[in-house]
Amino acid sequence: MRWYSVSGDPLHVGSATVTTFARVLSVGGSRGGFAWQFPTHVRVERADRVEVLPIVDISRIAVYALYALAAVLFIRLWRGA
Repeated sequence: MRWYSVSGDPLHVGSATVTTFARVLSVGGSRGGFAWQFPTHVRVERADRVEVLPIVDISRIAVYALYALAAVLFIRLWRGA
């Protein structure tokens, strides 16, 4: 299992350079595996300054909320409530 950051290819838009960044969770073995990647931020470079803009990943938040809901429902069913 590996947890690492990656960056996309820089994109030149006018006088700015935009680069995307993401985190990757990679799980694999000798017979296969999977990778889960999600965006973290965008870096915008201009001649006079560099801005880092965070990305709020709504899909990841929704997945975590569904996991939490499933865990709560499983615990309630397991206890017989």
